[in-house]
Amino acid sequence: MHFENEYLVLDENDKIYDSKIFTSRFATLLGANDFQKKGDALLEMWKLIPKEPFDQFYTLRGEIAERIVESKLATKNVRYKYFGKDASDKKVFDLFPNNKYFGGVYDFVVNDSQGKYVNVEIKSTSEKNLSYLTEPRKEHVKQAQLCSYLGNLSFCKIIYVVFNEHDEQMIREKLDNAFLDIPIYDFKVKLITFDVEINEDQIRQDMKSAYDYVNKCKITRKIPISDLSDKVLSKLNYAPDIFERTKVDYD
Repeated sequence: MHFENEYLVLDENDKIYDSKIFTSRFATLLGANDFQKKGDALLEMWKLIPKEPFDQFYTLRGEIAERIVESKLATKNVRYKYFGKDASDKKVFDLFPNNKYFGGVYDFVVNDSQGKYVNVEIKSTSEKNLSYLTEPRKEHVKQAQLCSYLGNLSFCKIIYVVFNEHDEQMIREKLDNAFLDIPIYDFKVKLITFDVEINEDQIRQDMKSAYDYVNKCKITRKIPISDLSDKVLSKLNYAPDIFERTKVDYD
């Protein structure tokens, strides 16, 4: 890879790993994620840079959040299916093999009291973020919308499982142990639920935007420097031309 004008240019030996656009990266490739730039996500998706290491605390907290929601669903008079793992207890990553370009997996699909099938996306968060949780985060909405569309579901909810400081400390103390050893009833969480609008025309527009961005960068083998974070640019040894001069016509 090298830099040329306002682009990161892929060289001939920079092999692009073909991958679907999964729901977890969808919002980022749309530029709708405040925590990652879309060029960074594209380089990770193509395996041209290593994926940023993920704090296992958040993985464990997310798994516990799903178990908590499942226990609550089990006590209600509704049918549901959990898609996080298959019968062999292996992680499931894609439920939509017929689509060659987009993929993903539900957390839960619930058949509610009115007989509707509802995509239920589970997210975990900290109580210290509660004051900001007046609406679902936009990247979570885009993720849930795409997954609903791929599975042809018209109803969707996002449930935030909110952990307090004591809960999170208990999780950190268990990081070196199997998380199944933690009794979920020991957690004093709050659940906040949001309905997600499923507008198929808008979702299709978003899908086309994400696909077009990936495809254009793949064909041209160029990614705009403006789409890359300072952190990634630093790793790639980018040095902006701070000495550029312009010839001015003085006559």
